Amino acid sequence: MIITLFSNTSWSLLNFRKDFIKKLIKQKHQVTIISNKDQASKKLIQMGCKFKEINFDTLGKNPFKEIFFLIKLFFFLFNSKSDLYINFTIKPCIYFGLLNIFLNKKSISMLDGLGRSFIKNNFFSKMMIRLLKISQKKTNKIILVNKDDINFFKKNKIVNDLNKIELLRAPGLNVNSYKYKKRTINKNKRLVFSFISRVILEKGIVQFLKSAEQIKKKYQADFIVMGKVEKKEVQNIISKFSKKNIITYYKSQNSVKQKLLDSDCIVLPSYYREGLPRILQEANYLGRICITTNNVGCKDIIINGFNGFLCKKKSVSDLTRKIKKVINIKKSKLSIMEKNAHFFIKKNFNKDNINLKFLIIINNVAKI
Repeated sequence: MIITLFSNTSWSLLNFRKDFIKKLIKQKHQVTIISNKDQASKKLIQMGCKFKEINFDTLGKNPFKEIFFLIKLFFFLFNSKSDLYINFTIKPCIYFGLLNIFLNKKSISMLDGLGRSFIKNNFFSKMMIRLLKISQKKTNKIILVNKDDINFFKKNKIVNDLNKIELLRAPGLNVNSYKYKKRTINKNKRLVFSFISRVILEKGIVQFLKSAEQIKKKYQADFIVMGKVEKKEVQNIISKFSKKNIITYYKSQNSVKQKLLDSDCIVLPSYYREGLPRILQEANYLGRICITTNNVGCKDIIINGFNGFLCKKKSVSDLTRKIKKVINIKKSKLSIMEKNAHFFIKKNFNKDNINLKFLIIINNVAKI
């Protein structure tokens, strides 16, 4: 079977879907990638994938450029001999779905989070709901990764046939790569709180910085920010707090695993419409608790008081309270939570189990 994967970037496919793609190739499927060309494209080709480069602006809103792209994509799909198309993230899912009204090809939409589009209830979000309704009419299966997104689809009646929707905690983690070891935590240890993510407003970076400033006034603790800054206004905020020695900022994300192990708690005060934040999974798997918001996707990973703590969205005061709670927690309790964290991820986010379920979905769609 020829299977085409359509995504924003080759990087995301290589980093989050590599094992899944390997399984497809192992099962003798021919895999074609449609995405922007980046450093990962060559590695996907070396794995055995065919590659079709497209110039796809993930955040583009210029109507002329978008229509031109749709025309190019239409002719590629029209001439494609693929038996099945799997589309990743919201924009590829919508664009493929709109064209598929005319092409009627077998397809799966993998929506691992709905992102910025639905943070506010406004004209744009209503337009996006309408586009989802139209574009997913001919889609054979829609895979969602958290319960809130399923409820969102039901509430907004995005599809008439609810049997189209499947819950899958994709992509998951390799849960056999690290053996949990209980660590000795010194009673007077200076705790390290880390924000490791794309550094954007919607991920709660401002709330993290302001909470760090409050904590530093009364407690001995260190705060780290690690990740790519996407906007100048955010860069200016990061620089301001760095100069005040409230945080230490690392632009490169080459040593994420070591930074997680060097941390005592990962903080992600996101109000972005998440899928299943990978950094929370990775931190928990490595035995580190997390503080995150009672937000879509985040609360599917972190159970309050079990493997971390939940705080209110956009609330500096509540986030500060949760950080204080971690600072003052008994180290024996912290050890129990760290163990809980590791084994919770191992049980619920096993990549091998998730990929197996994904392959079953693909085979079922192929039989339609």
